[in-house]
Amino acid sequence: VCSSDLLSAHTDVVRTDIPLTNDKGTLQGLLDNFAGVLCMYSAVYSNQSIQHALSVGDIKIFHNNHEEFAYAVDFPELDPEKDFVINVDVCAGDRYKNVDVGIENLYGKGIAEILNALEWEGFKFYFCEYTGDPEEADEMDQWVEKKIPGLSFIIPIECPNDNWHGKAELSMEKMKKAILILQRLICYLL
Repeated sequence: VCSSDLLSAHTDVVRTDIPLTNDKGTLQGLLDNFAGVLCMYSAVYSNQSIQHALSVGDIKIFHNNHEEFAYAVDFPELDPEKDFVINVDVCAGDRYKNVDVGIENLYGKGIAEILNALEWEGFKFYFCEYTGDPEEADEMDQWVEKKIPGLSFIIPIECPNDNWHGKAELSMEKMKKAILILQRLICYLL
């Protein structure tokens, strides 16, 4: 149990030439990281316990505007003994085929209990702990440098050649599952 959680979803993009569209519930376009921001706020705004935690300061929200360029400024001050970060982002690739989300780069805290509960509920996820491997680098690396526990919550998207910096798709059904899993994770950590 943490004294506060920080939900982080970067808002910068690498391109501005790919518009967002919606085709019968399927979100299309440059989804990195619009889909992450949408999932995070949907999880918060559709759960009364999480809304309350946000209103009393048990949860904070941070938008890194430099993640795509592997550097961030203005990180909030957190306590490594009490706080936990959940980075919400998107990705594509073989490891995300046939899973609902990725729970990656876990650092500094065990979450086996919630992972077991998610499996029991029938959710499928890719899981890995933080190793420092450059191939796995994401925003969590910068939190690890500050010794702040956390994880990356990855929403799998579908895109040609697994290029998540191009045109991609995310179905309404997959987004609903990601929102529900994120809610479970947040509530577990509170």
